[in-house]
Formats: sequence, structure tokens, C-alpha cells
Amino acid sequence: MDKSRLEASTDGVIAIIITIMVLEFHVPAGDTLRALLGVWHQFVVYLASFATVAVYWHSHHYIFSRVQTVSRQTLWLNTLFLLTLSLFPFATAWVGETTLVALVPEQLYGIVLLVTDIAFDLLVICMLRDGADDVLRTTVHKTHLSIAGNVVAIAAGWLWPPLTLIINVLILINWLVPDQLGWRRGKRS
Repeated sequence: MDKSRLEASTDGVIAIIITIMVLEFHVPAGDTLRALLGVWHQFVVYLASFATVAVYWHSHHYIFSRVQTVSRQTLWLNTLFLLTLSLFPFATAWVGETTLVALVPEQLYGIVLLVTDIAFDLLVICMLRDGADDVLRTTVHKTHLSIAGNVVAIAAGWLWPPLTLIINVLILINWLVPDQLGWRRGKRS
């Protein structure tokens, strides 16, 4: 099957997810700088979530630049990936409504990241099995590192809930490093 509908659909869903996240911002109670500073944590969580969704979008674009067609299983795994990604606005809003030290919202945020990474990993593995460029093996290694980091972040959150968000933001650095093999082969996406 042609990949263009899948990519267009994914782009649309991700745009909606980002829009919903920004709409979850609540206007500060008052018109002072102090009132604005009272909602700083909402802004921090939004930035972390925006960066995370942006990294997923860039990574999705990258992996689909390596194939021309997709299988039915890839379509379904992409749908699963979008399902998990669609949980970000809820998790972001809940953490933003707390003071970043509430255990359950932070843990849910970490779990949403974990299941999204697992769904993305399954998607990439399926694409490799369907004959995608072997360069995607680097992406599989990155997703495995992210999954392990998510588990550590969730566990660390039991010690101090903000560690879940902090560690997950640090995991993004792994995704900002370009795939050197793909760059050397001249496939800059």
C-alpha cells in the first residue's frame, strides 16, 4: 500500500494532539506577574510534552522516508502508535494541574511515554520485517534505550515524582542525535 495516506493521517493527528495540549492551558487567576508565575509548572509540562511529540513526529517522518510502501500490519501498528500518542494531552493536563510533586499524575505521564515508545518500537520492527532499509536498526536501538529509560523514570518517580518528567526529558537527547549511518549514505531526512 502507498504510504502517503498513512503519513498525511499521522501528520493530522499529531497536529490535533499539539493543539489540544495548548488549549489545556488555563489563564492565570489575576493580571499580575505573580499570577503568571503561579502556573509556571503548566508551561514546563507543556514544553516537555511538545518537545516529546515533536521528536515522535520527526522520528516518524524519518522512518517513513526509508520505505515506499507499507503493509496492513504497519497500518495497524501506526494506528496503535497514534492511540498511545493521543493520551499525551490528558497526561500533560493532569500533570500541569498538579504542582509536579503528585505521584499518580507523574506516573501516568511516564506510563504514556512508555507505551508510546513500545508502540513506536513495534512499528519500526514491523517495517524492518517488511523490508525497510536496515538503517532503521539504529532507530530500534534508540527505542530500546528509551523504553529502558522510561522504566527507570517511572521507578525514580516513586522517590520524587518530578524525576519521572526530568528523566523523560533527558531521554529526548537520545533522539536529537542524528542517525550517523543514514547521514553518511546521503539520506538526510
